Amino acid sequence: KEQNKPLGETILYFGCRKKSEDFIYEKELNEYVDKKVLKMYTAFSRDGPDKVYVTHLLERNKDELWDVIDTKNGHIYICGDAKSMASDVRTIIINVIKEKNNWSLQQAQDYVKRMEVQ
Repeated sequence: KEQNKPLGETILYFGCRKKSEDFIYEKELNEYVDKKVLKMYTAFSRDGPDKVYVTHLLERNKDELWDVIDTKNGHIYICGDAKSMASDVRTIIINVIKEKNNWSLQQAQDYVKRMEVQ
């Protein structure tokens, strides 16, 4: 964006245990937010009485998630724990696609498989 090149909307879901210990690149990321280059949602699972995870934020923002997938033909990159978090995020994406299209589970899974090879 600083080079006057077109840049699509960028949304980051960042999750970690403790903001004070694990929020790497906090300063830089907040600068991007301030410059309107990035929209950021954060989840710090050990900082409050209720554990908040990225999956909770994705579920809460499912309309925006669907808009990125459907209307904006966006890309989704998932980084983190491949054992549970990545599969949980994938399940949320499948459920959002299923709900928004009134599709069967199989149709939504097939859609995600096509997304994965693009």
